[in-house]
Order: sequence, then structure tokens, then C-alpha cells
Amino acid sequence: MSGLAQMQVFGWRAAVFGIALCVLPAGFVSARADSLLLLPDEEPVRVEPLAPTAPVGPAGISVKDLLDRASQWRQRGRADLAQSLLEQVLKVEPGNLDALFQAGLVAIDGGDTAKANGYLARMVEIAPGDVRVERMKMALARGQISPERIEAARALAHSGDSAAAVQAYRDAFAGLPPPLEYALEYYVAMAGTEEGWAEARTRLQAMAAKSPDDIELQLSYARVLTYREVTRREGIERLARLAPRSPDADRSWRDALLWLDAGRADEALFKAYADAHPDDGDVNGRWAKVIEPMKPDNAIHAVTLAYGAVAERKYAEAETLFLKALEFDPNNTNALTGMAGLRMRVGRAREAMEYMQRAVAIEPTLREEYHDLYDAANFLNDYNAASGAARAGRYAQAERLLRPLVAGRAKERSIAVALLASVLASQKKYAEAEKYYREALRLRPRDRTVVTGLYRVLVARGKVAEAEALANQVPPDVRAEVGRSLVQAEAQAAVMQAESRARAGDIPGAIAAYTEAISKDPEDPWTRLAYARLLRGQGQAALAEDVMRPVLAKPAPTAADFHVGALFALDRDRLQEAGALINAIPGPQRNAEIRRLSEDIARKTTILQARRSIAGGDREQALAALRTLSSRNDLDPGTWGEIAAATAEMGDTNQALAIARRELAKPIPANASLSSYGGLIGIVARYGSENETQTLVSRFRSKARTAEEIRLVADIEAGLVGTQADRLRQANQIRPAYDLLVARLQRDPQNTTLLAALARVYASAKMYDEADRIYAALLARKPEDQDLAMQAVWVAINQRDYDRARRLIDPLLEGAVPSSQLYFANGILLRAEGDNGGAIHALEKAKELRARELGVAPTSLAPLSSNTDGLQALPNFL
Repeated sequence: MSGLAQMQVFGWRAAVFGIALCVLPAGFVSARADSLLLLPDEEPVRVEPLAPTAPVGPAGISVKDLLDRASQWRQRGRADLAQSLLEQVLKVEPGNLDALFQAGLVAIDGGDTAKANGYLARMVEIAPGDVRVERMKMALARGQISPERIEAARALAHSGDSAAAVQAYRDAFAGLPPPLEYALEYYVAMAGTEEGWAEARTRLQAMAAKSPDDIELQLSYARVLTYREVTRREGIERLARLAPRSPDADRSWRDALLWLDAGRADEALFKAYADAHPDDGDVNGRWAKVIEPMKPDNAIHAVTLAYGAVAERKYAEAETLFLKALEFDPNNTNALTGMAGLRMRVGRAREAMEYMQRAVAIEPTLREEYHDLYDAANFLNDYNAASGAARAGRYAQAERLLRPLVAGRAKERSIAVALLASVLASQKKYAEAEKYYREALRLRPRDRTVVTGLYRVLVARGKVAEAEALANQVPPDVRAEVGRSLVQAEAQAAVMQAESRARAGDIPGAIAAYTEAISKDPEDPWTRLAYARLLRGQGQAALAEDVMRPVLAKPAPTAADFHVGALFALDRDRLQEAGALINAIPGPQRNAEIRRLSEDIARKTTILQARRSIAGGDREQALAALRTLSSRNDLDPGTWGEIAAATAEMGDTNQALAIARRELAKPIPANASLSSYGGLIGIVARYGSENETQTLVSRFRSKARTAEEIRLVADIEAGLVGTQADRLRQANQIRPAYDLLVARLQRDPQNTTLLAALARVYASAKMYDEADRIYAALLARKPEDQDLAMQAVWVAINQRDYDRARRLIDPLLEGAVPSSQLYFANGILLRAEGDNGGAIHALEKAKELRARELGVAPTSLAPLSSNTDGLQALPNFL
């Protein structure tokens, strides 16, 4: 049809249209009342493909295995073998940061600074902000580790001057963490210092856990445990297990038993040694003294012997004597205060407090005399209770116990501050946890545990720069553990930026931010879902599919992957796929949100089955399904909207309207999502009065707060305008329908509802090219929208583009709920394709379905024509 003929359909004079039809720039709607509106073309968005994972090196050995082997050879001093393996990795992955870092360290150890600088330059080019870059710079500043300095440090350690040895090692390492090949001897030397023992124990414990077959490492760790009474028994047990394989372990086992402040509870330790060494008179004699009965004859004598044992650091013996004194005289205050001191020494503050309270009750002046002990016992009693609650995961209880301790002035207050910070972090109260960690760091500036806790909290809060400033003070294993959280924090910051830009209408900026977030954390399915939804909203449905494909392509998808996959399937109206994905999540991994989604899918499936029953003529089955669903008391407004729509499909529009009015009359909960009310409002808009619908829109407009809710109200209002335009169009008032839509589209040029209504106006005016342009763009945004697809089918048939019509209708015939419109269009299409038998069958099916939709007998309908002018042959379908 010519442009002039199209204009004549509207009854307008050709002189008014002295302009050419053209595609307008994105987001632009012509303000001229007499111009024809066309959908703007949209620039496609490209997403760079993600790098492949788990590469494989030569002979099928993974890159990770090659890196691990290289690290082992470095520890053993075989730089040549380490370098060979690292070169193999860099052939496969020239940009592997771990390989570049290790190769740089090998070069530094070999004195080749120029080669190390070359590796550093490659690392800076790939990831300038990576922590390994800073470590390489520090290693270069340090230079080659001097063998002479290492030997000097070893000599100091052998002479027993552990503090000087540790300092000598640190000087040799230029302040960097010890290289792996020197880590064992460094931490053994550190364990000989008062302030370094705890850290050395932690480091050696981690190393021992990773290398259970390394006898030297296991022996060193066991010896370090015997340096302190609190861990000596654990060390003895480890030495006993090592003794059959190591003479050094056997000798250390003997020495540790002789050092032990033994009591009767240690019988098993001595018996194990006696079984292996029955002729060792020193150790066996030591045990004989422990079990030798003491014979104090009164309380005063027992107390005297007890304090003598304390002076000799024989605490187990002292405890036995104090208790003996209390047998003679339960009110002996010297014995009571002595027991309080012993209990405090081993950290049993509650029992110490009980002994002190008994003593003070007998002699009140003792409270002042033992003021420090009394307050310390009281403090540690509450602290230990809080610590126990925290270990058991009762963080709220621990917090209540610690608050008064932190507010007090006890000498030990700093440990309570540190524990409170940890407890708050465990409850994800990160802001307050940061505050107390910083205070604890001020009180205990050398406490690595506090530094590590603060580092974790800063990462959790997304304070990446501040966390990186602490990185050098944090153990490498913790940095490795928290590394993913740090990456996630950076990615989440990019996601927040993307969301902010999208709300502001900066779609290119939002796309760039989402791309950055995915590049930082490609495993996060939620970021991919948010990005895919943005792309779908911009008409990039195929690109959205590409973004989401890696989520479920993993060898073992997580519960979050299946959850996100189900949500994306629902976005595309793929109900069966969503159900299969949500059902793939094992029961123990289903949280409340997943369970709610599973129930929602089940409800939607029930409604879909009811709609199919309606289309299949089984009205009773459909009613039964809807009645069963309606009897539930946990349905949300969205589900009621679908029930009302299904009820209307059965022809009972009065009941559908009653359901909508009943649910919309209820108060809207404060936390409700307004989007769930769209279906109910749509029923009122279609079957109720215009005033009633306008009242509803005004009510919901006042409730809208977020950008999403404001957009929803705009969509509802657009739906009302679209409905008004459809009524005008169906009354053959084409020009008023067009003017109504153009005026609204000038305010909201990309509104899908308004554009679809405009396409219907063009189609009714037989301006099929313009209608087809709009439908193509809308289907690019919403490829699963079956209503849009059906309307596009009619346009394609009227253009006599039967190939396009067939491509559009075949998916509907396979997956859509059967309708008279669908089969009528298929009948016309089959006739055009030359399949007369198929056309007759489809048209008869269309007549049968139309009768069900109208609630009449098929014989009461006139025969349907297979005239290819489908929009005219079946009026009001659009």
C-alpha cells in the first residue's frame, strides 16, 4: 500500500503530510501532532567474552600443579628446577601473575635484578594494583638474601639469643615475610621469644597441617608447643608419635616430660614413655615423686608445704596441699587465697572468684589486700563466659557480657575490646566492629590477631584501599583466604555504581560498570542476573542470554546458581525450566527465599495448568485447580491477579472483577512490592469502570517510593492510555487513538505498553511496515511475550511475509496456551502455504476454542473465513 493510500485510511488530506517518514534518534518522539511515530533503532551493546578457566599445561599437567611444584623446588633451594617449571607455565599463560611473581623471586635470589625487573614490568602492565606487585617491589628493594646474614642469624639462634636471631633474620629479609625456604627456622627462632611465641605457634601449626609427612617440620612444631606449660602436653603427645621415626623426637620427648609440671592427671603421658623406655630412671623417678603421698598433719602444715611447692613452681603439688589444708579447715583463708591464685594462673577465673569470695566473707580486709587478684578474677570470670559464648556461636550473649567490661577500667580491658570487635564482626555489625578493632589496635599495636580482624572488617565494608594499607601486616594465609572477599567487595562497589547509573538513565555507564563487576568477580551469579535484566530491558535479549550462560555451565553449579537461573527463567516466562532449576537445589541448601520461590513456581504452574484445561475444554478441572489454589491463605497479590485472569479466561469476568476488587480493597503492607498488584489493576482496567481504575492509580501513585515503583505506576497509567486507545481504535476512531498515544509517548517514548498500542493502531490502519518495525523492536526486548508475538504474526500475514509469520507462530503452537486467535492465524497461514487440509483442521479448532472463550455452543458461531486479511476477519483480537 502506498503512503498516500495509508493516509487516506485516516481520512487526512495529502497536503498535511509533506514530510518523509524516518527513523528518529534514540529516545526522541516528534512533537508534531501530524507526524507519524516510529520506534528508534537501538545501538547493540557488546560484552567481551570471559577468559577460559582451569588452563592445562604440558602433558596434561594443570597450571596449578606446575606452580605448586615450582614453589616446592624453591623451598628446597633448587632455583633451576623452579625456573624451568615457571617457564612452562608462562608459555601456556604469559599473563599468569603467580608465575611471574615466583619467577621474579627466583631471579632476585639468583642476583639477576634486571630479569626480576622485567617480570615486575609485566606484572604492572597486567594488574598494577595487585598486592603481588607491591611484594615484588619490596623484594627488589631487599635484593638477594645474604647467605652470610642467614648464617649469622642461625648462629645467634643456636647460642640461645632468640630475640637477636629474629632481628637478624628480619634484617636479612629486609622486613618482608620470610621466604618459604627460611620460614621454618625463622619461626622456630621466634618461638623462643616471649612476644613472638604465639605467632610462631600459629604459623608452624599452619605449616605442619599442610605438610604432615615432613618429619623435621612436625618435630619443630612439637618442640615449640613444649616451650609453654599451656601447650606442653600437646607437644609431648606429638613427640611421642614422632619418636619411633626420629631419635631427635625421642630425646625431646624425654626432656619435655622432665620439664612438665606434672600432676596425677598426667599418668597416661608418663606411662606411654615408661612402656617405650622402662629403664629410664630419671623420668620414671620423676613420676614416682608426683604420686608419692604427702602427709601433712594439719592445715597450717599443709599450707606451708603448699607455698613451698609454689616457690618451686610445682603447682600441681601445691594444689593438692591447699586442698588438703581445706579438708582440715574449710575456713583457712591462706588456703582459700592460695587456691584462688592457682586457679587464676590457669585461667579458671570463675573458680578463682569463688575461692576469693569465700575468703573475703571470712575476712573482709582481704578484699583490699588482694584487690588486684579479686578484680582480675571478677573480670576474667565474665570475660571467659563471654569467650565461651562466642566460641559456641552465642554472639548476642557474648556481646552483653563484654559491654560492661569494655566500659570499665580493668588492666585487662584491651582483651575485652578485641573480643567485642570480633563478636560484632561475627554478627555482621561491621561499622561498630571497625570502631572497636581500631581501639584494640591502639591498645595492642603489635597484636596480629587484631590487625587481621580489622583487615577482614574493612574488606567486608568494601574499604578496599584501607584494607590494602594493612595487607603487609596480615599473614599471607589470611590474605589468601580473604582475597576473594576483597575481590567481591570491589565487584560489589561496581554493581552499586551500575545500579545508580541505571536509575539515573545512564545506560551506557551502567553497562560499563556491570562489565567491570563481572570481570572482577565472574563467579557471582547475582551480578550477572542484574546485568542480564538491564540488557533485556534495552532489547538485548540475546546478549542477556550470553551473559547468563556461564552461570549454569559450571561442572557443579551452586544453590545460588540454580536460584538465579530459576529467576532468569521466570523473567522469560519459562515456567517449566524455572521449576526444574529450583528443584535441583538439595533440601538442606534451600533457604527461606528459595522455598518461597519454589512455592511461587508451583502456584504459577497450577494456574498455567488451569488455563490449559480451559483451552482444552475441561472447565471442571480448571475450576477445581483454581478453587484449590484460592483456598490457601498465603497468596500474594500477584498470584490473585493470575487467578483473576484465569477466571476471566473462562468467561466469568464478573467473578474475576470481584476477586480484583476484594484484594485491592485490602490495606497495602508497608513492605509490599507494588509490582505484584499490576495484574489485579489490569483486571479492573479491562472489566471495571474508568473512574474506578483512575482512583486505583492515584492510590498507588501516592505509595510509590522507589524508582522501580514509580516506573510501575507509570506503566499502569500507560496501560490505561493503551486501553483507551484500543477502545477508540476498535470503534474505528483511528486518528483520536493515534493522537492519544502520541501525546503520551512524548513524555515516555520507550514505554512498551504505549508502543504496542501504537503498533495496533498502525495495523488497524493497514500501515503494516510501521507496525512491524515496532513489533520487531519490542520482541527484541521481550522475546517471550506471547501477546506481542501473536500481534506480530497478524502483521506478517497481512504483509504476506509468510516465512516470518511461520517463524513467529511455531513457538507459540508448541508452548503457548491454545487460543482461537492462535489457531485462526495458523489456519490462514496454512492456507497461504498450500496446506488446505491443515488449514481446515486449524480453523475448526479455532472455532471450537472461540466457542469456549465465549461460553457458547460451536454451532452458534458463523463459519470462520480463511481470508488472509486476518485483522479484518477476526475483529477485536488485537
